[in-house]
Amino acid sequence: MTLAIVWSVLSLISHALTQDIQIQALPPKVTIQENDLVVLCSIINSSRLQSLFFIELSRNATVNFTTVVSVLNDDEITWADSALQSRGAAAMGSLDFINTPYLRFTMNKDIVQCPDDFKMYKCKMSGVDSLKKIVTKESAPINIAHKVKPTVMEMPRVKILNEVYNTPYRQFPMGVAIQLTCEGQIGSDPSTTIRWCVRKEKEEGFKRWAQSAVHSEASPSGCQYTRSSTITYNLTRDDTFTRFMCESGNTGTCGTGTAIQYVNITIIRPTLIEKPRVRILNELNDTTKRQFPVRRVLQLTCKGQIGSDPNNTIGWCVQKENEEIFTKLDQAPLHSNASFNGSQYIRSSTITYILTSQDTFTKFLCESGDTGVCGTGTAIQYVNISITGKLS
Repeated sequence: MTLAIVWSVLSLISHALTQDIQIQALPPKVTIQENDLVVLCSIINSSRLQSLFFIELSRNATVNFTTVVSVLNDDEITWADSALQSRGAAAMGSLDFINTPYLRFTMNKDIVQCPDDFKMYKCKMSGVDSLKKIVTKESAPINIAHKVKPTVMEMPRVKILNEVYNTPYRQFPMGVAIQLTCEGQIGSDPSTTIRWCVRKEKEEGFKRWAQSAVHSEASPSGCQYTRSSTITYNLTRDDTFTRFMCESGNTGTCGTGTAIQYVNITIIRPTLIEKPRVRILNELNDTTKRQFPVRRVLQLTCKGQIGSDPNNTIGWCVQKENEEIFTKLDQAPLHSNASFNGSQYIRSSTITYILTSQDTFTKFLCESGDTGVCGTGTAIQYVNISITGKLS
């Protein structure tokens, strides 16, 4: 039994050493649009041969292998597959024993068709050996591996959670939950997923989305797979301008994928507010005057947007002459009922102010926006009031 095993091993080694033709793919794995598809047929142990009739490359176009191209005597290249030749495939070869006899088949990266060109290939030779016998040998067939980088990604689709249809809107009230869905290529590996990253206003770079996404099943499309990916996001006060990115490609760093798309989402925030109107207390109409005597009682009114929450109000701040900053007025304004107008609510706010000798130049500020600090609202207006030297 031991001798039989030894003899079997020796037979396998002998077969490998006496093989007359080999086939190689260069590179072994072709990256679509980056590498040429190259197949090399070469004679090994050429000392065992006296001459060659041909070296031939074939591939399994359907079930059976069919000849693609051959090199004959005088290094003549003969094409059997005219369609490949017409597409721009090239071949070169030599049967000269001074150098290693070979046949090299090349398809430029720009003409490679996937998956059509990624089939099984094999080489064949025929010639006369050292014993003057005609020999014909074939290589073992090889399957050329490939990988493809995703390049196509659809724009993210946006849907309000629990609604049936996508929405074209990109601005929403604070607290709304939205679903973002991207669909696109993921490459030649069906286990690859689409990655999400997010960048809020004033942040320098994108950060990977920490929560898990819902991925569809990968489906084959040509030479690679496609799938969709969905995330759910709850809008907060920080989403004044939030950019979402979906991407695919073999990278772990946000923004370095080979297929990328973006969508910008913002919360509805106030941007418009009217200049304050001024009225002397108990008068019917507003006044254009901005200079009044000491102890005059004024009513200042601002009207504008307050955002998507009807409970929001308009804030008032004041800055007297020689003061460096605005401070909040120490009184409760009178607010009108909020009314919905378009995409957000509007309301007015009125304060009553008694002028004193300190109001030589007093600046009033009315603002709306989600901020507790004077002067940092998203909708702001000002009015300057000063006193005269006499009571009128």
